[in-house]
Amino acid sequence: MSAGSSSSPAKVPPQPDVSRGAVATTWRAVVTGLLLYLAVELAFFRTGLHAWIAKPASSAGWTARRCLYESMLRPLDERPSILLLGDSTMGDCCAPQLLQERIGTPDLVVRDAAIPGTGPMVWPFVVAAIAPPNRRTLVVVGVTSFYEDLSLEAPGGSAEDLAFLPLLAGIADAPDIAASMPAGALRHDAWLQLLSKTYAWRRDIRDLLVAPLERYQQVRDMFRQLRWGAPYAGRPGDLVGARVEAGRVVLPFEAPQIAAQLQQVVFAPRISHPGHERLWFGRLASVTAALGGQLVVVRVPTQVLPRADGAAGRPRAIFGELAGRSQVHVLDPALFADLERPEYFYDALHMNRLGRQRFTERLADTLRQRFGAVLTR
Repeated sequence: MSAGSSSSPAKVPPQPDVSRGAVATTWRAVVTGLLLYLAVELAFFRTGLHAWIAKPASSAGWTARRCLYESMLRPLDERPSILLLGDSTMGDCCAPQLLQERIGTPDLVVRDAAIPGTGPMVWPFVVAAIAPPNRRTLVVVGVTSFYEDLSLEAPGGSAEDLAFLPLLAGIADAPDIAASMPAGALRHDAWLQLLSKTYAWRRDIRDLLVAPLERYQQVRDMFRQLRWGAPYAGRPGDLVGARVEAGRVVLPFEAPQIAAQLQQVVFAPRISHPGHERLWFGRLASVTAALGGQLVVVRVPTQVLPRADGAAGRPRAIFGELAGRSQVHVLDPALFADLERPEYFYDALHMNRLGRQRFTERLADTLRQRFGAVLTR
């Protein structure tokens, strides 16, 4: 090439658009992750499959026990039936087998559906999950706080309530459940749990992944107990000698936790119960009526020692409203009042073995007298 000639510029090959490729890869990852989440959500959690291996001692595990395991082993059918509903106080004070024997109807089925720690928000879902349409069904719900008094049930929706609902509630229930929660993080959590079953079961999944063999053993032992174990007979022990001295509860033995609970019950200020209970008790009555059954409301004994102010207080308005419904029966709140004595309790809230027997016998006699035609026809 001559010195006077000019060289042409070198051609640079086109460079790939790295940013566009990264965006495409990100979107593929997002879509793949979303599809994987939906597959797990729909196939494993929305179908209720995970509930069969839920931790038995957990809140959701107790719900699975009552609504899945026991329904499989002792299903309700068209025979006359009694469904016992409530929290641990109802579970301790009423013996299903004794209730059945005492009523004396040969083909009567009595199912214990009481779940420790539950309140009015959970109970309608339990009935809907367990009870088939049957005009010969009594749903007997035990309430611990009948008066405008200290509420042993949660005064509003709580995280404890939500823990029982992954198996039972769905997206359609989210508005009512969330509205019953205090405004803020708990209300947001309610929406998340009801929109995403994977999120609702997150703690149970974590525990399962940490110790899968232990979970297998727990579920296996629970099934063995349900199938071959002896029925729960109640707890021994009593609180004989419990008394109030100088403004505090005194026990004849060392039990600080029981003494503190009794102190709370005896000296608690009166409170007004919020309107959300009207929603959930009303729904319980509606669900029962839709099945063709009848709802029976029972005040269970919980007042081991008399209140310091000496008065029972006014009955809660919701129970008067329920009593006005044709298929709801609110039993006399004083029906079991004479059983509220220290000799019938093993702790501050729960009846012992003797109290369990006395309560069950009286409840059986009352149900046979008032609903004998329903349970035998």
